[in-house]
Amino acid sequence: MMKYMGDYPSKRTRSVNELTDQIFEGALKAEPLKDEIYCQILKQLTENHVKYSEEKGWELLWLCTGLFPPSNVLLPHVQRFLQSKKHHPLALDCMQRLQKALRNGSRKYPPHLVEVEAIQHKTTQIFHKVYFPDDTDEVNEERTHPSAALGAGYRRHRYQADMRRMSWIGVNKDEVINSICLCNKSTLKQHRSCSQRHKM
Repeated sequence: MMKYMGDYPSKRTRSVNELTDQIFEGALKAEPLKDEIYCQILKQLTENHVKYSEEKGWELLWLCTGLFPPSNVLLPHVQRFLQSKKHHPLALDCMQRLQKALRNGSRKYPPHLVEVEAIQHKTTQIFHKVYFPDDTDEVNEERTHPSAALGAGYRRHRYQADMRRMSWIGVNKDEVINSICLCNKSTLKQHRSCSQRHKM
């Protein structure tokens, strides 16, 4: 977490997706770690006077609230924190994502690179293109934060995900992202396996 926020030097260069996987994978498998992740993020954001580190902490909180909710014991504290920081451009969106996570439950996989890149580009807008069986298509925007509240410094980041095989059966966005993550992990494992065989 501190490596992602730039507070701790890394011995080797890691991609942002590697770091977010390391931060969230364990919590998605072990329920008690979810509260630990929330506590660590809120701790890093409390009285953090380093602007870069603070913004990275908000990115992690935005990603976290979209992945899983905290326990019922910790939930009121997280909500109070967000309410106390309502002046921050991402606070409202984090609250909305948290409410959605409470309704839908935890996701299965860490954030997809699309989500990580979107929040790093200071936007919460993700676009996907839906293909229907009759060869028509439609571009939909997954939008959870009023663009005016994001401020002039926030840039737009568009993403179109091909959902040709899924959209017409009513699969929601989180399920699509979970499926993409699973495919990416499978491809990465195959690539590493091939690389190891070539070295032998």
